[in-house]
Amino acid sequence: MKLRTFLALDFPPEILRVLTLIQEKYKKLVPQAKWVRSSNIHLTLHFLGDISETDVALIIKELREPLTNKSGVLAKLGEPGVFPSWDNPRVLWLSLAGKLPPLYDLHNVTLQTLVKNGFTLVKRDFCPHITLARISAHKRSISLDRSVINKLVPGKGQEFKLDKLTLYTSKLTPTGPIYTKQHTFLLQ
Repeated sequence: MKLRTFLALDFPPEILRVLTLIQEKYKKLVPQAKWVRSSNIHLTLHFLGDISETDVALIIKELREPLTNKSGVLAKLGEPGVFPSWDNPRVLWLSLAGKLPPLYDLHNVTLQTLVKNGFTLVKRDFCPHITLARISAHKRSISLDRSVINKLVPGKGQEFKLDKLTLYTSKLTPTGPIYTKQHTFLLQ
């Protein structure tokens, strides 16, 4: 059986509450969006696609050593953004701010371990972001005002630590994805 799998950092409960408040404010501006459930909010490091249960076990085994004594990431909530553009938004997200070199280091260490073990990952620049909502194609005839969206981010400057790296599997359903934790690595 193949499992849709990704590696992500989990947010502390107090930051999930702030992110939920941000979503509530944005819902008034973008009511046609499909909002990510707070229990599903995370920061993806790597999407692995559909892999076997054996590969899930291999990833857990092979990441243990490189993640031993690895520091967590101190971050702050950053600016909102969209993919692909403000005139044609498909994904509404929030960036991270702060001293992020440890985040990029964690991304690179996990990437090297995955590649060394034969996993093929999509080649694209790492753009750390928190997906808040998705806007489907038939509802995308909107344009978002960046200045209004920017004003609705409480909690900017509040520092928090990302110290749980989780290997998730995801089952897609008509009501949204269901994520299952396969293993959580605790960072320092």
